[in-house]
Parts: sequence; C-alpha cells; structure tokens
Amino acid sequence: MKEKQAYRSLIVSAGLGSILGSGIIVGLASTITVWQKGLSLTDGQVGLISGSLTFAIALGSLLAGKISQKIGLVRSFDILNAGFLIGSLLCMTAGNYWMLLIGTILAGFFSGADLPISLTMISHDAPDDKVSAELVSATQIYWTIGILM
Repeated sequence: MKEKQAYRSLIVSAGLGSILGSGIIVGLASTITVWQKGLSLTDGQVGLISGSLTFAIALGSLLAGKISQKIGLVRSFDILNAGFLIGSLLCMTAGNYWMLLIGTILAGFFSGADLPISLTMISHDAPDDKVSAELVSATQIYWTIGILM
C-alpha cells in the first residue's frame, strides 16, 4: 500500500484517461436526445453519431501504440488529452449535425487512444508486476467517477 501512495499523482493522471473514456460514452448516451431535439437530428443521424463514437474509440485504442511510438509516451498522453478537449468543445458548442459528428469522432478517437497509453504510463514505472497491477486496478475507480459525472 505504501508503494501505491508513492504513485498517487501518476494514478490521478492515468485515472483522468479513464474519466474521459467513460465520460464521453455516458455523456453522449445521456444527452443525444437533447441534441436530437435541439438540432433537429433524424434518427439516422443520431445512430450515425452514436456508432461513430464507438468506432472512433476503437480506432484510437488500436492506434495508441503507434502514436506513442511515434511521439513518445508522455508527449502523446498530453497531446491526446488536448485533442479530447478540442473534440469535447466542438460537441458542447455544436450548432449543427456536422459539428456534433466531428466533435464526437475527435473526442472518441482521442479518448480511445488515451486509455491504453495512460494505463501503459502507470504500469511502466512500477517496480514489479504486483505494484503495476495495483496501480492499473486503482484507475477503475476513476472510470466509475467518469460515469457518475
């Protein structure tokens, strides 16, 4: 437990990736009907936005390793979080279907890529497999926080 305390700031940083991941999924699911009404979206457009989020998260997760190899683990973590912010801002300020779709895709992609990178970051500096597993499992709390937020 004492070793886990030494990594508290790393747990929080990696946990933010979990909050972003769960937050975008639950956030879209709980607000899509409001957007549908406010932006006069068709059922097909709503389905496309929802499906695009799923595929964007999957694509981001699949490309996370290549991204971190290309620009570095810590740098990619920072850039991905900034990209998620841009996608989220597009969603929050969306005035039409296309802006909402692009924001959803960006937020989903960056969130999907961020999660494996943040988990890699947290386990990378751990002194052994036991501590690594404890650190990674601690981020599950943040996933739940993202859902509740």
